[in-house]
Amino acid sequence: HSHTSSKMQRRKRLESSLSSPTPAWGSSPSHRPRMDSISSVESDQFFDCLDDIEFGFDKKEDSANDVTNSNRDEQVAIYSRRKIVYPDGAPALVPAGESISKIPAGYLEFYSNNRSKALSRYQLTQQWRKDEKIYSIHCRPHTWFPKLKEAYEHFIHGFTPDGMPVIYEAPGRMKLKNLFRSGCSVKDMINHYCYLMEYLSNLEGVLMDLHSRANDNDDDAWQDELAAFAHAKQNRLENDSVQFGFVVVMDISGVSPTILSGDVLTYLQQAGETNSLHYPWSMRRVVAVNAHFLLGAAWGAIKGVMPASVTADLLSSKQTRDGALKQYIDEDQIPVEYGGKSKYPLGKHPFELGLKKLVLRQETDVADFGDESVDDFASSESYSTPLRGSQSRQSSLLEESEGSS
Repeated sequence: HSHTSSKMQRRKRLESSLSSPTPAWGSSPSHRPRMDSISSVESDQFFDCLDDIEFGFDKKEDSANDVTNSNRDEQVAIYSRRKIVYPDGAPALVPAGESISKIPAGYLEFYSNNRSKALSRYQLTQQWRKDEKIYSIHCRPHTWFPKLKEAYEHFIHGFTPDGMPVIYEAPGRMKLKNLFRSGCSVKDMINHYCYLMEYLSNLEGVLMDLHSRANDNDDDAWQDELAAFAHAKQNRLENDSVQFGFVVVMDISGVSPTILSGDVLTYLQQAGETNSLHYPWSMRRVVAVNAHFLLGAAWGAIKGVMPASVTADLLSSKQTRDGALKQYIDEDQIPVEYGGKSKYPLGKHPFELGLKKLVLRQETDVADFGDESVDDFASSESYSTPLRGSQSRQSSLLEESEGSS
């Protein structure tokens, strides 16, 4: 009984932090040293860092509920029940944590503070998110997920010292050609990429939602990792206005030009384009490990499809074995397979298991209740034109930026 009570108290602490305000940009809250996610997880003090954390996807809802559809521009989207919606439940055209009226910081960074171009791209993203129904992507069955994960090894494992999730990929071992022959298309692959991006950019909200059910008997590992991640992320956001960022560790052993051809190269190109257009400035760094001296053209092809803003570093096989990844990621967050001391094997980290649980949860819900992922945009007059109601506000933003340039 005491264990159950303690578990409930810790979860309530985690949940209560969602409504806590974020310090304004440029403010100087007292500095908190980064906590080790392994040695400190059993201490109640470890969760104190959550008391002043704003998770990005969650905003105060009470005041926003008073805003009508005609003034949708100012409303901030939230992640709720596997959908990205406005506080009144209407489907959102923008990512969680953003509004129509404000250009997200990632667009401004990616386009070198060219507000005209950033605004234009943000409008295109809103149209794209409407067309592809991105707001409800986590409510639709992901039927290719098991085969896709088998054909292309990529796992979420830990986070950087500044609170960005890390994805480990192994393109040298991918079997995408066989996957495509089995009926999977490049479009299916891009759908998975967007599914993953929406998971990573809403990581806190997804995990809280997944573990909110009363019959959830999972251990506390996800809470420990989420709290440590949120603490590190909050420290970064004191000086970084771009909420979403991630790092890729790419194991390029076995990569050859023959692997990167046809549909495989088409997918990599389209994934890079999707990131640049709709998740700008999110892929912060790629660290290629186990690089061999004959890499040459293969590395050039991979680097050529990355977003232009990405910083790419190469580590040789010896450097990888000697633990060179530790200059980018803390040792306790690096899997043993890559020279670290993480307590989780690659593929078993709570963030990766959360992704799998999200996919399985949707399959179970569809089997039990039917597919509820309807086209809410079609039934809402206010969404008959993607940017309707926002043009005057966005035009004023553009005129303001041009007038000050």
